[in-house]
Amino acid sequence: MNLNIQHIAGVLKNCWKETVAHKFANGTNLLIMFHGGRLIGFSSAKNDENFLWTNPALKTAVDAKAFYEQQQWRNSGGDRTWLAPELELFFPNYPDLNVYVQPQQLDPGNFLIDTTDDSISVRNKLAVNLYKSKQVVNLAMTKKFTSADNPVPQIDIEYAGFTSTTSLEILDSNKYNCANIGLWHLTQLPCGGKMIVPTYQEANPVTIFGELFKKDLSISDNLCLYNVSNEGSCKFSLQAIEITGRAGYVYDNEGSQTLVVRNFFVNPCGLYIDVPFNEPQRTGFAFQVCKINNPQWGNFVELEYHTPAIGSAAGQFECTDVSQTWAFRGEPEKIQKIIKLLLTSSKI
Repeated sequence: MNLNIQHIAGVLKNCWKETVAHKFANGTNLLIMFHGGRLIGFSSAKNDENFLWTNPALKTAVDAKAFYEQQQWRNSGGDRTWLAPELELFFPNYPDLNVYVQPQQLDPGNFLIDTTDDSISVRNKLAVNLYKSKQVVNLAMTKKFTSADNPVPQIDIEYAGFTSTTSLEILDSNKYNCANIGLWHLTQLPCGGKMIVPTYQEANPVTIFGELFKKDLSISDNLCLYNVSNEGSCKFSLQAIEITGRAGYVYDNEGSQTLVVRNFFVNPCGLYIDVPFNEPQRTGFAFQVCKINNPQWGNFVELEYHTPAIGSAAGQFECTDVSQTWAFRGEPEKIQKIIKLLLTSSKI
């Protein structure tokens, strides 16, 4: 069972990690952390249990305090927005891939949170180092959460949903010499379920790291289905031309099932700049699945998508991305109906 979001809020308060809670008219509850600008809690009007994965360190204030006192990057869990390309921003010794560093100006960053009656926003101004390009780029990023209507109201089931509107702007005066930067959205969910990715053709997943076992992957003309085990770590990417702009993750939850679906925009002509680590010449990758199982970062899977880049090569210097996240919890039979309506008619 995932943590209760009120419990998470209390634990974080005892660790001096400030949060802001917001409830939409449709009953959806969000809990945002200033630390990392993360959506750490997401629940429905019927149930305060988090739909997202959170680090087990947040179960108790004692464990959480020890967790946040660590000098290394701390993965709280939830939903966050980072920046791409990963090779440029997270590998300071590239092409040596042995050192991986999360930019502190991005996470935890220096986020401010604004609320209105019908929205909650996080914003951060930051300067990022692109190691390969040897540039520093000044940016402004804002992520606004508003409500999202239930796309399947005909099915009586627990529901929560939100819309994310994320903007990114290059602030440098000499924009036409700026390297390219893209938004990278990551949603963390518990391992043990199935990632469902509808496709327009038979997909060709490209492994980024780890080993992608054939037994865990099922590919057809219109579906990429990945069984997320609780062992090992790996990551794979799909190209924009392959995917429909919708993906979901279903997992069992004490006799019921939980389904989280992300609906996002894909531009097959867009400049997608996140690349395989060992094939940096290959571009066009818009969607990723990342499974992590290690003591340092936790045990979870990420549903990730990218936006087309801004910068000199793109010819534009600001962008806005809009997506919806829909979450359902209830009887497996009802969840399977929703999967057929929103994702695929294939048997899951």
